[in-house]
Amino acid sequence: MRVLIFSHGCSGHHLNHARLAIGAFRSEGHQVSLAVIPAWLNTSEYREHIGPLEGQFDPMRWDPELRANGKADWPSVLLGISHLSRSSSVDHLYFPTLDGINAMMGLDRLRFRRAIPIEKTSEAVLLRASRFYPAINALKWATSRGNWWFSGVSPINSFSFMDPVVNGWINADPQRSRRWQVIADPVEATADISKGQARRQLGIPEDGRYIIALGYLDKRKGADLLARSFLQAKLGPKDRLALIGPQEKDLAGLIRNECASQINSGRIIIINRFMTNEEFSWGFSAADVVAATYPRHIGSASMVIRAAAAKRPSIGSTFGWIGRTIKQFDLGWTCDATNIDATARELTNSIENAEGWSYSDRVAAYVRYNSVQNYQAGAVRFTRQHRGLPPHPDQITWNQLEAQTARG
Repeated sequence: MRVLIFSHGCSGHHLNHARLAIGAFRSEGHQVSLAVIPAWLNTSEYREHIGPLEGQFDPMRWDPELRANGKADWPSVLLGISHLSRSSSVDHLYFPTLDGINAMMGLDRLRFRRAIPIEKTSEAVLLRASRFYPAINALKWATSRGNWWFSGVSPINSFSFMDPVVNGWINADPQRSRRWQVIADPVEATADISKGQARRQLGIPEDGRYIIALGYLDKRKGADLLARSFLQAKLGPKDRLALIGPQEKDLAGLIRNECASQINSGRIIIINRFMTNEEFSWGFSAADVVAATYPRHIGSASMVIRAAAAKRPSIGSTFGWIGRTIKQFDLGWTCDATNIDATARELTNSIENAEGWSYSDRVAAYVRYNSVQNYQAGAVRFTRQHRGLPPHPDQITWNQLEAQTARG
């Protein structure tokens, strides 16, 4: 089977998950192509994730006009999908993420336009399931339900959700499991190095205790509220907050203005740039506690999973996936991330109790579920099913994980 992997963005998880999908389909003996936008070729993300794999896939070029965030707008994405999917060298399409675009494909189908020819098969991963979260207003309520409905009539044959909030809905009807599944949010094994070694590699002070927030940081993730909460927390002079990863421009200026004295004293450390996979690994190993205090985050938050894989506890928002997951698998502590006073108290509590947190069997089982191997086993589920094969022997389903980690 000739598989085209189509990503409409290059930042964050986009090309990282595309990289893992290339390995998954190649391991099944498929010929793999990757949709490539020329503007990506000189980006740090492309060089880090895809560059080492050149020669393992056939590039298929598409050249849309890109927005400031490096993504194409949805009409351009639909045109790209439509053009590349009609190539004779494509039998099956795999979308490492298709949030939002999938609903537009459903709308197009109602207009008697089909982005993917009926003779081609396709599957997509969705990071968010807004339909299953409380909406903040009537417009959000209507939008989430409309997107869900349009997704259902889209030409995509199979959907995989990274947020298990949909699992109860899937289990309620056995027929749904043929088209819908929950898939792992893949994290790679963290380098087995000490906190001191990791801190030396990052060029930050080796002493003291660290609360570290990693990844792309912006106001949506509450990085400004985290910094303000840290200023109020009852912590010692060697207790530090490190913000590691590229930051939204306005956020970076705001934090530097509000936290100038703490930055100058070394209690708040900022590394504002793209981080390689190896550098990210050091960031988790350097932490005593990993912060994911995203006020209203919908969907999986891989920083919490990466922290667990590095055998580090997290402090996260009580809302949504983060709150449920931390509680269900004993991954750390939660707080009302919209409340600075409450977050400050929990920052103190988490750093004081970090040494007492244990990497339990429940945590280990959750990390295994979110391994690269399990993501790749889930990624090939549909193509195996389509060929009359059983699920991959390495696949751990969400139902199996819950049964294994159920409390007595």
